Amino acid sequence: MGWKTRLAGAFIRMLDMDELWELSGKAIQCMQTQLTPAERVAYLQAFVEAHAERLLSGMGREERARLMNGLLPFVVREFPLDDLDILGVFAQMGASSEKDEEVS
Repeated sequence: MGWKTRLAGAFIRMLDMDELWELSGKAIQCMQTQLTPAERVAYLQAFVEAHAERLLSGMGREERARLMNGLLPFVVREFPLDDLDILGVFAQMGASSEKDEEVS
């Protein structure tokens, strides 16, 4: 971790939630101008995969369901559902869990 990252981390710890929200928005604007659409997709996917567990930790099934139900209208509105292979994802998840059971 470089000195700029450590310095930014020290400043972030001093921010209240409103300031952190504003700074997050500015970071997103900066990312949007610096990355190509393909790079943005890769970055967002890697970010979610790397941090989702931490973001969801401490949330029970009820809170997670409430979160997902709150996000679903946004997902339906913003993502091209006709182009998504939702059934394929569930089939792939089933196949990977069957492999995990075979290994156990």
